[in-house]
Amino acid sequence: MQFRRRLKPQVNVNLVPMIDVVFQLVVFFMVSSTFILTPGITIIFPASTTSEPVVMSKLVVTVVSREEVY
Repeated sequence: MQFRRRLKPQVNVNLVPMIDVVFQLVVFFMVSSTFILTPGITIIFPASTTSEPVVMSKLVVTVVSREEVY
């Protein structure tokens, strides 16, 4: 006597409705949000006096194979 095998029903998750809902939520939040820039505080910096410019001298560093630095 040969019995027929019962097939297990396949369970599929349909992603299309979820993508539709997420897209609608994104559109809703984009439309309902405000894109107004908030005004900032203007800062007035204090006046300063100038001094002599700092002279930058060049520095050459040489490292040899014996880890000596010149």
